Amino acid sequence: MSKEFAIKLCITRIKKLCCEKQYDFVGRRKNLQALFDLGLTVEDVLEQLKGLSIEDYSGGPEADYDGSDGQVWKFIHPVMKTPVYIKVKFQSRPDGEVLKILSFHPEEKE
Repeated sequence: MSKEFAIKLCITRIKKLCCEKQYDFVGRRKNLQALFDLGLTVEDVLEQLKGLSIEDYSGGPEADYDGSDGQVWKFIHPVMKTPVYIKVKFQSRPDGEVLKILSFHPEEKE
């Protein structure tokens, strides 16, 4: 499978799970602060994820640093002219697959 096809497949899965409201937004301080600063709700985050394109791709798939199951995908997507770092992974649960939104905050420059 080509890298481009894999990215497109990932984005399709993200959009599907957002539409089905099958997600887990990780309420880390940095993520919650970003929602406050950008004036967004978790529903708005789902809408932003539905707008991802292959041009937003930043990295992945790669293993999660904590060793948990699932591969991490990374994107940089503009939200109100702010480049936002998005990190997600897919998790299998007994009731089906969910999108775990690990990071959603302004991109940090190194």
